[in-house]
Amino acid sequence: TRDLIQGLIVGSIIVLTLFRKWIPTNRKALALLFVMTCGGYSGFATLGMLGGTIFILPASAVVMAVFFSWRGTLAYVLSILGLCSLIAAGYCSGMLRLTHSADMLMTSSSHWTVYIISLYMFFTVAIVTVHKYRTTMSDLVKQVSSQRDELSHANEQLRDALNDVKLLSGLLPI
Repeated sequence: TRDLIQGLIVGSIIVLTLFRKWIPTNRKALALLFVMTCGGYSGFATLGMLGGTIFILPASAVVMAVFFSWRGTLAYVLSILGLCSLIAAGYCSGMLRLTHSADMLMTSSSHWTVYIISLYMFFTVAIVTVHKYRTTMSDLVKQVSSQRDELSHANEQLRDALNDVKLLSGLLPI
């Protein structure tokens, strides 16, 4: 069941990737957060094929901070820390046990492949998120600058018109 659940999570990521252009950004971010959080926890708790996605959880906090409110981000980060603490407590207390020897997992090339791919995904998500944020902020600064220039020009025209009115009022009895 562990591999089936994690396979469904990977399938969800692939579907999200294939249809990303037709999904609004906030919904896409929310879906990505949900899928990667589920993958991170299920892999972390069982050291299954998505165990390396625990690296995605810090990047998901960045995505959360960019797209959602401060309270939502704080709640998300605290829930991540709480669930990771519960998993750690489960292993430390003996309530959770690995189905395979940790020694076998650490010498398995397939597990290392998944961990390295997950680390790559972490870097990719973090870099793309920050890059998109910077691009959006740059565009917004350009728009504000353009609007400021337009307002400055309109203000100058209004001052000139006011001076013309003052000049005319001095010449004409109004």
